[in-house]
Amino acid sequence: MVLANQAQSVLLSAAPSGWSTATQAVNDRDGHGAGHTPLRQTAQVLREAFRSTDVLARLGGDEFAVLAVETDADAATCERDRLQARFDRADVPASVGAATRESAGGLTDAWQRADGDMYRVKNSRRPGPTADAGAS
Repeated sequence: MVLANQAQSVLLSAAPSGWSTATQAVNDRDGHGAGHTPLRQTAQVLREAFRSTDVLARLGGDEFAVLAVETDADAATCERDRLQARFDRADVPASVGAATRESAGGLTDAWQRADGDMYRVKNSRRPGPTADAGAS
């Protein structure tokens, strides 16, 4: 496989927040055509954010992946933050993670690390108690 021979690539994991639950509610209320709007918005953000040489994939449900080929480790955080900003500007609530696949590692390992990073970002974006909570 050509991608396996690339020296480095960045794998990004993206999951719109609450997408499955929101889509089901819209499907139930307005039909499947309307329920696909969040999917279309997510796909549009992804299409506009990456090069034609990058590989975009919907993994199922609300999970997406981007394989940014010929991209080095220094670009991983930059790519993640750039994609996160695009989702934010498009008002698509999503969390993005990134990991670098080195020539010595496999895509499965990179995917697991990118997915873990995405969940770390997702958890950090959730509203929760702060140090000032309850203080008045």
